[in-house]
Amino acid sequence: PVAYPVQFRVIGSDPARLRRHADEVRAILREHPQMQGVNDNWNESVKTMRLEIDQDKARALGVTSQSIAQAARTVFTGTTVGQYREGDRLIDIVFRQPPDERQAITDIANAYLPTASGRAIPLTQIARPVFVWEPGVMWRQNREYAITV
Repeated sequence: PVAYPVQFRVIGSDPARLRRHADEVRAILREHPQMQGVNDNWNESVKTMRLEIDQDKARALGVTSQSIAQAARTVFTGTTVGQYREGDRLIDIVFRQPPDERQAITDIANAYLPTASGRAIPLTQIARPVFVWEPGVMWRQNREYAITV
């Protein structure tokens, strides 16, 4: 037994183009009167936050992409700075903001970066947060993207 008796697999290297072709296949299948429950395995897109970095300004201030990534990670998820051994378990020691300071996207303004001169600047001076939609799951087959409709 299979969950879906009719399946078409759309394979390619460009996710955006692959998504368009899979949507076309899905539309054709939905038009058939005997088809029901037509869907695909890439599911819904999820909203993610990306930082648009002004690389020229960052280079002028001596700020690396690595320090930008580390500052953003520290604000939202924290950075592991060590481990604590309790019996036979290792417990990560995580450095991060208190919960009330990392709940909203605006909290990224609280992140500061060290510059080449030793001063600290706010992250929002060289990067701005932008929301984008991207696939929650991207399946592959033989190293190429694959959507099963």
